[in-house]
This record gives sequence, structure tokens and C-alpha cells, in this order.
Amino acid sequence: QCLLALFYLCKLSRPRQEQAALAGAVPLLRDLVEQRRDLQVHAFVILCDMACASLATRRIMWSQGGVGLLVHSLAKPALQTFALEALVAWLGVREHRADWCARLEGALLANGDFLRELLVFFQSPHAA
Repeated sequence: QCLLALFYLCKLSRPRQEQAALAGAVPLLRDLVEQRRDLQVHAFVILCDMACASLATRRIMWSQGGVGLLVHSLAKPALQTFALEALVAWLGVREHRADWCARLEGALLANGDFLRELLVFFQSPHAA
């Protein structure tokens, strides 16, 4: 019930998303995504929303391995659409755009994981 309360509080408010990230919610949400299948989607949606909430949330997501989590989530049917939308939103951020685009592009193209996951995503008959 606590996760659902956080989900609804953060869903409509970017300042609340930033407050949650600053309070240390990112690693906890990441753990829920990786370990609790029943809470996975709600926790993941909060993380995806944080990717474009503010500069502070992007910095926290970056430092906590958020890009890798988004890339690896492209392989999970329940999460793949949210992951792709979050990556697109992160690339489309206008404030500090040049810095974040270059950093994110570099991280995505550093190894073949992103391209491999993206190809699997588009080849999948269940891609949402």
C-alpha cells in the first residue's frame, strides 16, 4: 500500500518525484523492480517518470545505474514500453540538453546492450 501511495503522489507531481529521489527512493525502487514481481510495474513507472522530472532526479538516476536498468528493461514485456518512453524523454530534455544527450548517447552506445535490446524489442511480436 505504501508503494501505491508513493506512485499516486508522484504520478502527477514532478516536485514530489524530485523529493522522493532526494530522499533516497531510487535504490529502493530499483530493488523492487529487480526483486518483487508483484510491485515491479508501479516501482518502474515511478523511476521512469523520474528520468525527466528534474536535473536532480536525472543525476540521481544516473548515479544509481538508471540507464542500465532502463536498457535491460527493454527485454521485459511488462516494462519495455515504459523503458523506451523514459529513454526518449530523457534524450528530449531541453534544460542542459547538450550535456545530457551526449552523456546518455555515450552510455547507450558504449556496449552493444542497448542496440541488442532495441532490436529484440522491435522484433518481438508482443512489443507494446
